[in-house]
Amino acid sequence: LTVESESEKYRAKKNSSTKLEASMFKGGANRSGEYSGSGPVKPIEVEWRSDISSKLMHSPVVVDDIVYAGSAGGKVYALNSGTGQKLWSSQLGDVATAPAVSQNTVYVGGGNKIYALDAETGQERWRFKAGPDVSSPAVANGTLYFGSRDDYVYALDAETGQEQWRFKAGDRVSSPPAFAQGTVYIGSHDKRIYALDAETGQERWSFKTGLKVTSSPAVVKGLVYIGSFDQSVYALDAETGQERWRFETKDIITSSPAVDNGNVYFGNWEGYIYSLDAKTGLEQWRFETGSMVESSPAVAEGVVYFVGINDADTYRSAETCALDSETGQKQWCFKTGGRSGIYSPVVDGETVYVGGDEGIQKKNVIALR
Repeated sequence: LTVESESEKYRAKKNSSTKLEASMFKGGANRSGEYSGSGPVKPIEVEWRSDISSKLMHSPVVVDDIVYAGSAGGKVYALNSGTGQKLWSSQLGDVATAPAVSQNTVYVGGGNKIYALDAETGQERWRFKAGPDVSSPAVANGTLYFGSRDDYVYALDAETGQEQWRFKAGDRVSSPPAFAQGTVYIGSHDKRIYALDAETGQERWSFKTGLKVTSSPAVVKGLVYIGSFDQSVYALDAETGQERWRFETKDIITSSPAVDNGNVYFGNWEGYIYSLDAKTGLEQWRFETGSMVESSPAVAEGVVYFVGINDADTYRSAETCALDSETGQKQWCFKTGGRSGIYSPVVDGETVYVGGDEGIQKKNVIALR
């Protein structure tokens, strides 16, 4: 654990401008991908770069003016959102997932463990050993939910780390779970999407797709939106699991849908960002990125932000772009480089936070404004 001297001064003056929806991957527990900030306007400038020990593998989150990010080397960082100053860092055992932050606690996965860290100091509060390669967790109503390569979905007491229940799927579970209305929604490599009772872990329904599901569900207005390796995005009734519509593309979908203002946004490996009508699944527009889109879009104030990969073989020349959410017209793009195309951008206020790669020895968290 490393605590920077700046951290005490910064915590004393920080405010609480960031809303709760920015507390985990894709915003809140329903994983809508919608953020309340306005995002940057042209011309785009780099507000700051903060060097980290190894590349980001998952999305950062922003809470109370602090950026929390996990790296491929298993390190978790807390950065001043205004300056990039390192407030603390904590070394875990393996690749750090996207954090979830609630009640002054940072929950993050590393290898086969989930850790609870003090949000102000990075000190470990507890750890829980699960199966290998745990997914990015969700936290809701005092309970932490996540999946693992051991085929289980877990629920832990968020304060103590005590196991509440576990559910056995038919194959590994790498999909980050979503929570809404007392139900946990999650995909599995067994091709299914599950709806589980959040208190007991009992299965309420499951829906079978054509191939494995690693995308995270987005649950909005009674519908569950999720992509599959079978090249389709599905809209399912959140209570019954009945298919409302299905939209087929021509390549794999690992991108988790974002839902805002009656539209669903997602990308695929063929290199398109799509906008669909959330009720009907009819295509509104598509934008050809010229690059593989593996990560998930973020939406804020009429703008869709995404990260694409120009060279899928080497993951080089990744860039972050902004599109008009109504028309799909490009507003701007910024090259971030390296493997920064595998995670999603985060919007907070007028700033977009992304990862960057300036070579083998230099990895960054970048604030664009």
